[in-house]
This record gives sequence, structure tokens and C-alpha cells, in this order.
Amino acid sequence: MNDYEFIDVIDHTNVTNIRELGYMNHVIYVSRTFYDEELLGGMETRKKARHQVDLDSHRCNLYINGTRTVHFPDTTSTVMMRYCTQAVMALPVKILSTFGLVAELQKGHRMAIHINGSRIFVKKNLRLFLNGWFPICIKIIVDMKESYVIIILRRRNQKNIDNDQYGEIHSIW
Repeated sequence: MNDYEFIDVIDHTNVTNIRELGYMNHVIYVSRTFYDEELLGGMETRKKARHQVDLDSHRCNLYINGTRTVHFPDTTSTVMMRYCTQAVMALPVKILSTFGLVAELQKGHRMAIHINGSRIFVKKNLRLFLNGWFPICIKIIVDMKESYVIIILRRRNQKNIDNDQYGEIHSIW
């Protein structure tokens, strides 16, 4: 285990300034205003956001306050709904794409979404092709009361991914 982690900060002008992708975690803080703007494409209205949530729901494991559900509550804010779609992975995938080709894992790993009050935790395992390929875990943490979003990129090994095939967030930190 490393004694420290690199922390990268992204603003509007510099999305690809990330250190070499090694075996450590990358913790990236992104302005929530910037992330909110990134999620607007195709989901400008509540109706469009709801439609996207309904399309993506079959590819996710959704937990609300610790309980697994397949129904997204109608009382959820539009902004919060946008963070519960596959679109939330666009920025992390954009960052990873600067290193190589990003793709789904061969075994279908579902995106996990945990909503607890104003906080949303999202996790998805993908693979990165770079001199062969390796699994990578993307975690996104957002609190609607905060001004930033946290993205964690973690290079994984195949054994860890096989033991985490359903995308559960049992170890978010």
C-alpha cells in the first residue's frame, strides 16, 4: 500500500492533465458546476433526464438508503437523476481515453449506484487497452450540497474484478 496518493484537480481548461497511470489510485476533484454542465447534453429537461434514467436502469444496480430497488423515485431532483445515468461515466472515460482505448469488461459488470440522502456513489469496472489490457475501477462520489465531484480511478487486477462482478460498492473508500 502506498503512503500517499496523487491528487489531480480538473477545471474547465485542463481535462487531460493527469499523471502517469500506474498501479496507484488517482483522486480527481472536479467542479460540480463543470460536471453538471457535462451531464446536460441530451438531458436538458426533467422529462429527458427521466427517460435516460429509465433507459439505463436495466444496466445498473440501484440502491437507495441501502435498499436495492429497480424503481427510481419520482421525488428525485433532475440534477441528481443525471448523476444516475451512464452519462456520468463520460468524463472519467474521456480522461482514461488519453492513455488508451476504454471498453466494457468481457464479463458484463453493471454500474452500481448508491443514493443516500444528498450523496450519490457510482462505481463501474471497465478495461483499458494499453500494451495489452487491464481492469480499471471508476468511482464517482458527489454530494448535492458540495461544490465538487470526486472521481477515483483505480487500476485493478483480474482477480479483484472477478470477485466484484456485480459492481457492489462494499469498499467505496
